[in-house]
Amino acid sequence: VIAALDRFAAAAKSAPRPENFEDGERLCLFGEIKTLRIVRGGRAVRCEGGELLLPAGAGDTRETRERRLRRWLRGQGIAAVTAACDRLYPIYRDCGIAYPELRFRSMRRRWGSCMPLSGVLTFNTALAAVPPDCIDYVVAHEFTHFLRADHSPEFYRRLSEVVPDWAEKRKMLSNYAGILG
Repeated sequence: VIAALDRFAAAAKSAPRPENFEDGERLCLFGEIKTLRIVRGGRAVRCEGGELLLPAGAGDTRETRERRLRRWLRGQGIAAVTAACDRLYPIYRDCGIAYPELRFRSMRRRWGSCMPLSGVLTFNTALAAVPPDCIDYVVAHEFTHFLRADHSPEFYRRLSEVVPDWAEKRKMLSNYAGILG
């Protein structure tokens, strides 16, 4: 567990993002640093160990590679957040909360937001870069806003019931702020 936390901390500090979408660049995927490999042939982006394999044709441009990778990363983020919502929702259902509408978008300053009156949770697609337990923290944080729309001591008391180490997760997540937007 300590070794995993150390790996996640190291990844968070540098939180690399590809600039030119070329072979050998690095990026974060679920808290781990991956090396981007441009491969000929194939259609699907895939992860194999420490490498993220990005298919590219002979005539593909930087923009084509960027679009393909961003679309794949967005899908990974959506899938991970949706799974976390499904996993954590029963706790909130027992508090009388209806399953919210989930929305996803790129955000510059937030990992998520809650509109309690509308029943909508919006999540940043950049969450694909952070460790899974940080995704769980963001999801629990936003769900807790259905119980308390503020950041009062009562809000944090309720959040602590679901994520006892939320302060540690929030601190870890702050290390990834450079990848927002």
